[in-house]
Amino acid sequence: MLEVYNEAVKDLLVVDADGPGASLEVRVGKGARGAPTVYVEGLVECEVRSLEEVEQLIEMGVTNRHVGSNNFNEHSSRSHLVFTVKIVAVNRTTGATTNGKLNLIDLAGSERLKSTNASGTRLKEAQNINKSLSSLGDVVAALGQPGKGHVPYRNSKLTFLLQDSLTANARSTCSLTFAGRCRAVQLGKAKKSGMHIDKVLMFVCCSPATASASESTCSLTFAGRCRAVQLGKAKKSGSSGKGKKKSSSPGSGSASEW
Repeated sequence: MLEVYNEAVKDLLVVDADGPGASLEVRVGKGARGAPTVYVEGLVECEVRSLEEVEQLIEMGVTNRHVGSNNFNEHSSRSHLVFTVKIVAVNRTTGATTNGKLNLIDLAGSERLKSTNASGTRLKEAQNINKSLSSLGDVVAALGQPGKGHVPYRNSKLTFLLQDSLTANARSTCSLTFAGRCRAVQLGKAKKSGMHIDKVLMFVCCSPATASASESTCSLTFAGRCRAVQLGKAKKSGSSGKGKKKSSSPGSGSASEW
């Protein structure tokens, strides 16, 4: 569980007296099929076996997240939060394993400085939030034009980190908050492949207030662009159970499912 705060990746399950610790690096390693996969070097992973254990970790992480106040919100998220769940399922009859990764992402809402009157630390936070959301918009635009080839994932830590969540094998849920109502947006048509269904869901929250009409319009326009993106067909991720060697972690330099 991590946050992207001022273009720095912070582990929300490791904190010191001043909050989340040192910035972590986002790396690219090899997955079990040899394809590139993104991971955060040094990020703490906790094994859980019950819903209660999951809820305890979420509560800890949310407590450690950067939150502040401005003229618009008393409790404003100052970072993007990413909660990753990795699941390994084993067929007890054949021994085959199937691996899955679900990313739950809570994006900080964009801010208009003339509305928040932010300054100092709050101003820097708002600028980084807006920049990363703009980069996400550029990535979505590029994905909507597959003929162009290059997708600018590396323009921000957020999009670099979410690269695996915006591909044909993606399983992720994003929440982009502007306060108020929610609209669910599916990036492309879900396609069944083996035991997987590839789907990326984005919930865009918009305010019904007249004063927020321009922000709501921008939010729904962005949602429309997301909905038009086709990510392609998902592929099954796992082993056949025929004695293949179990892969190691991405950071070890060898193949890894994650």
